[in-house]
Amino acid sequence: MRKEEFVRYAFAGTEMKLSFLYVLEADCSEVDGWEFEIVKQPEHGTAVLKPHTGFAMYPKGNPRAKCNEQKVDGQMLTYKAEAGYKGPDSLTYVCISPGGFAFERTFRFNVRQRPATTKKPKQKDA
Repeated sequence: MRKEEFVRYAFAGTEMKLSFLYVLEADCSEVDGWEFEIVKQPEHGTAVLKPHTGFAMYPKGNPRAKCNEQKVDGQMLTYKAEAGYKGPDSLTYVCISPGGFAFERTFRFNVRQRPATTKKPKQKDA
């Protein structure tokens, strides 16, 4: 099993989209049989996999890059830290191919409170 780890900042009480999960054939059709599962829920929030339709994001050199022009069905992985929580948190999910190959991804979070005031960029007079 291949393992990957990502570190992110998150604001308490705010849902964030982490990853749009999909697997496509070269003709842009969906590959049947892939499974996505959250195997470790966060201790200070919630993680959810839910159906999602969006645009694929294959890199330019990938033969599936043409699929980026159409919406595809997949799963969206989201995370929401508990309101009022500040500190570390993490979640882990696994992707399993029809042939049994799997990779596991862990997201580690530094959860913070959203600042009371956020400075916006100054706008020039038109």
